[in-house]
Amino acid sequence: MISLRSLWSRLLSALLTLFVVSLIIFVIFQIIPGDAVLSRLGLDADPALEALLREELHLNVPPWQRYLLWLSGLFQGDLGNSLRFSRPVSAMIKDSLPNTVALATFSFVEVLALGLPLGLWLYTAEQESGRASFLRFWRRLAGTLLTVMVQLLLAIPVFALAIILMLVFGIWLQLLPISGYVAYNVNFPLFLRSLILPSLAISLPSVAMVVRYLLTSLREQGNQTYARTARSKGLSEEQTLKRHLLRNALIPVLTILGVILINTLGGSIVVEAAFGIPGIGQLLNTAIRGRDLPLVQGVSFYIALVVTMGYLLLDLLYLVVDPRMKRE
Repeated sequence: MISLRSLWSRLLSALLTLFVVSLIIFVIFQIIPGDAVLSRLGLDADPALEALLREELHLNVPPWQRYLLWLSGLFQGDLGNSLRFSRPVSAMIKDSLPNTVALATFSFVEVLALGLPLGLWLYTAEQESGRASFLRFWRRLAGTLLTVMVQLLLAIPVFALAIILMLVFGIWLQLLPISGYVAYNVNFPLFLRSLILPSLAISLPSVAMVVRYLLTSLREQGNQTYARTARSKGLSEEQTLKRHLLRNALIPVLTILGVILINTLGGSIVVEAAFGIPGIGQLLNTAIRGRDLPLVQGVSFYIALVVTMGYLLLDLLYLVVDPRMKRE
């Protein structure tokens, strides 16, 4: 059971983090070079129209007052209006969010479906000792090749992996589309096909990370006293893994899975831009290129909100699954 003191301390820490992040976001976008008004209206804009837009953006008041106005808007869910699209920023985030959530869900399912089984298989291949030497050799060889693949996936940048997937499966083999995202409510089968390559570009490095962390955690738990005691009582390696090692080994992996999910829900600028997915990352990319100050600030705060609240929930979940955290 989580104590109220632990809950309140973490909640206050999250709120303080959001306040500091909102201040940093505001300050950064106030001091960067350029004029949002002139960027929208042009250098030969009507002075009256320019003055009206500056008043709308609160550029005619001191920065501290402008920040308080923006902060009060955040509490009311009003992130202002986009300069380029003349739409409420909150509405644009709401429109883009389902696409990012779909991509994040698809990617996370792939991470779970591939990362955990591969990590377990690699560990059992390392511990293999009871089968025929020929079969043991091939399991060890396959495990070595898989370990090399894991290291490669950790080293390849996401944009490079996206290009490789597009070349191999989209252009050479022509099995999957490389662009043309289709919404789920338009054509569900095409929606699933359009998510396969971008979700793989996000999930494969995460799969490699989960495999590495799970393998390391299983090795550490396998060397603990309780594991050696279980083996000395006659339990096989498989029985020791299922009854004792796996639960303890999954605790640190839980953190990695949470971080992966949080980062994906924040949107992937590179992947969404490469595959033309109209999600949060693509929205931020469009806002930055168009110097759309209210939209950039709004999307940046959304990402900060997702990350902060996600880590808060992950921290609380850690308190539930790891008794050592409760004692601390």
